[in-house]
Amino acid sequence: MQLDFWAEPSHLNSPVDIMVSPEQKAWLQKHADFFGLEHQVMIADVQEFSRVLLIGVLGLVLVSGEKKRYDGHQVLRFVPKTQDHLEVLRSIQSRSDQRTQKLDFWAEPSHLNSPVDIMVSPEQKAWLQKHADFFGLEHQVMIADVQELADSIKVGAPGTKLTWDAYYDSHEIYAWVDEITAQFPEIITTQSIGKSTKGRELMLMRINKPSDQQKISVFLNSTGIIAGLIIFQQDESCFFRDSMKDIHAREWITSATTTWIFNELLTNEAYAAELDKFDFHYVPVLNPDGLAYTHNGDRLWRKTLSEHNSFWRCFGVDANRNFDKSFGGPGASHDECSELYHGPSAFSEPETQAVRDYILANKDDIKIYLDVHSYSQLILLPYGDTSEKPDDYADLLEKGLIMEDALRERYETDYVTGSVPELTYYASGGSFDWVKGKAGVKYAMGIELRDLGHYGFLLPANQIIPSGKETLDGFLAIFNAIRDEILAGH
Repeated sequence: MQLDFWAEPSHLNSPVDIMVSPEQKAWLQKHADFFGLEHQVMIADVQEFSRVLLIGVLGLVLVSGEKKRYDGHQVLRFVPKTQDHLEVLRSIQSRSDQRTQKLDFWAEPSHLNSPVDIMVSPEQKAWLQKHADFFGLEHQVMIADVQELADSIKVGAPGTKLTWDAYYDSHEIYAWVDEITAQFPEIITTQSIGKSTKGRELMLMRINKPSDQQKISVFLNSTGIIAGLIIFQQDESCFFRDSMKDIHAREWITSATTTWIFNELLTNEAYAAELDKFDFHYVPVLNPDGLAYTHNGDRLWRKTLSEHNSFWRCFGVDANRNFDKSFGGPGASHDECSELYHGPSAFSEPETQAVRDYILANKDDIKIYLDVHSYSQLILLPYGDTSEKPDDYADLLEKGLIMEDALRERYETDYVTGSVPELTYYASGGSFDWVKGKAGVKYAMGIELRDLGHYGFLLPANQIIPSGKETLDGFLAIFNAIRDEILAGH
């Protein structure tokens, strides 16, 4: 008999919530009475509750089109000092993955002494603080008012020219693509590689300067779902970097950083020699639906905007749990309402399908894939779904450390390099795991951009250019190191 646990058994005095049919209720009550387990009815009629919830809550956001606000919301930082503290935070996350106390974990429980950042409403804060106090968990306020911080961030007006002192939606980013393509028609061509769930184009720029040098081609997917850098060499060996930039819509700094990087490569003569060595294949916006929704609906939206007949009328999929590598495994959620929902099947999203199809069509040439996210300042190596490391992990680590050193040199920005489970948490269905494990690309890895948590996903726009400069330093360092290795025949 399959029961639906909305809150699972975890600790003494922690509620366990179970949804039951009338038949299941009779069966469960019989067993509960036998063991002296008392209960109370939390929701008397789930269907009626769902109807009221849909009309009274979801309608405000999805029907009226009103922006979701976070007035009074805070981000709290917990640092688990003991294994018990870590398990308590994991239990709280598991319970919050349901429809009752749904908390937004900006940084998830991973290791001892690793910060856990949780956004809470005033009501959730009282609930969370009660549980934290019970288990002796201390915390500090990382962001005192989420809405106030979000309102302070400079956003470019619709229809204005793209600059890098503000954040922009996909319409302005595509306008920049058109403008710079017209400026460099002998170098840049554009094409569509597919459409998003809502029918928005997924545009690709190819930046291919005529050169007598042996080139490596770089593919970069950006904004909202994945930023990829793919790198091909013009003779028989080829090199791909997919920097899955902004695979999650709320990570605005990733798209801003990569557009700045390509503008700099094209317009700054200091980088002319790099265009002689690399061909770039760049998708500026791969999750345009999610990006648009962060501008017009919910600034902190993470997922795509697909609909999958959820009973709870929840929508969207975490695209970086949607790839066919240990799909549905650790670090992903079966709950359609979860921020980590992996989708009904691997590659259910047209955006991830576009990445899959492009990579499979070019997998014999691809040499490096870099998945770009924020925040945490980490260089992440495969695999995310297991503690086992690939046979060539030493090579991956060597190149990651080269990028780490280059990222640190300009502003002393501290990055750390290591495998996903070592540095964060298990995460299955991720892009670079699939690219490494299924498509066979040797150098598949990820990077988490600024910062270390002072602003989290709400990084001020005045950090775009510094982020771009240090990230370009890191990218060129690792690109050239891998190119040198390929040309040397290693």
